[in-house]
Amino acid sequence: MRTLQPVSSRILSQNSTPEIVMDQVFANNSSVSGVYNVKISQSVQNTVKSSWNTGGKLSVGQKVQYGISFLGTGGKGESSISYEQSWGIGGENSKTITLGTESGVQVTLQPGQAIIAELVASRGTMRVQVDYRASLSGQSAVNYNPVYKDHHFWGLPITQIMRSSNINNAIVSSEIIEIGFYANSQIILRDKKTGESFRTFNLFDEHTD
Repeated sequence: MRTLQPVSSRILSQNSTPEIVMDQVFANNSSVSGVYNVKISQSVQNTVKSSWNTGGKLSVGQKVQYGISFLGTGGKGESSISYEQSWGIGGENSKTITLGTESGVQVTLQPGQAIIAELVASRGTMRVQVDYRASLSGQSAVNYNPVYKDHHFWGLPITQIMRSSNINNAIVSSEIIEIGFYANSQIILRDKKTGESFRTFNLFDEHTD
């Protein structure tokens, strides 16, 4: 039986930089104050890419399941990518998510006042290394000729056979996972004339400053 088991993982690098995903102007052109529903959202992609160093030619034939979550991406505060991939075979997966809020936030604007709503999110990358140990276990059928102890066929532990033949039973392989993500999305409201911010909506924890 072929067995694949993760033995360790570590973060190789990570970085995150805030960026303005989009902005939009809202203006009160009337002579009276009014409450405006500020809706701003944008579709972006979270990505996962992997590559392998298998360390040998052992055929495992086993699939690896992935589940990666991203916090602070929108109204629900979390998104995820789930997929399955064969051992030793690299690939890339992506998921389109919506940053911002489609329900909108309520803002009171005075007559003639205009504001800029900025949709800001941290755009990050992360590289993770996962090490796996692939090995063989079970019994191997051996045909003795002439017979051994009145029998032709015997079952011997495959680990014992490989050890006596100086064959390594374990192969350590490494997978590099590169993650591109958006997190910690906010809506920042600025006065259009002065450029000063006066309100921030943190969409990842539903807290408003």
